Amino acid sequence: MFKNLGFQEYLSIGYLYLLILGVVSESIFYKMLGINILYFASLSDILTAPLTLLMSHWLIPVTILGMVLLLVLVNKLSEKFNAKHDKEQAMNLLILCTGLIFFGFFIGIELGRGTKQKSLIAEGKTKPNYQITFDDGQTQKVTIIGQNSTYLFYVPEKGKKLIIALIDSNVKRMEVL
Repeated sequence: MFKNLGFQEYLSIGYLYLLILGVVSESIFYKMLGINILYFASLSDILTAPLTLLMSHWLIPVTILGMVLLLVLVNKLSEKFNAKHDKEQAMNLLILCTGLIFFGFFIGIELGRGTKQKSLIAEGKTKPNYQITFDDGQTQKVTIIGQNSTYLFYVPEKGKKLIIALIDSNVKRMEVL
């Protein structure tokens, strides 16, 4: 399956996988909050979404690395106990399983994040993590739910509604609280 592929083919498959992973994971998270993110996101936002999530907490890359190492270990152990084992077929299966596990991992994280954010917003229990100064001089303590290259998604302090604001020509400064 992957035996006769060159570098360009691997790159194309990786790009397509990243695109699908970004669209599905971002869509799930924001759809749970009532937003169709495809109206607000650019292609670069969608492509970098899985990488942004990956680097958002140190435990996520450690978990993914552990999953990959576990799959490699299972593959090596199966080779040791099965002499008729086809190495090419085993590598194809390992790549496919790794891709499916990553996909499920990201979908699960986004479902969890979306459910938690939705309940916190509905109950008005979001904790402000930024203070935004708008171009008109007004300041507001907010909980930032998400951000892409063009839009900022936030909930005001003690608010129960998600607000979408253009960053350009609207937000002057953001301070971490």
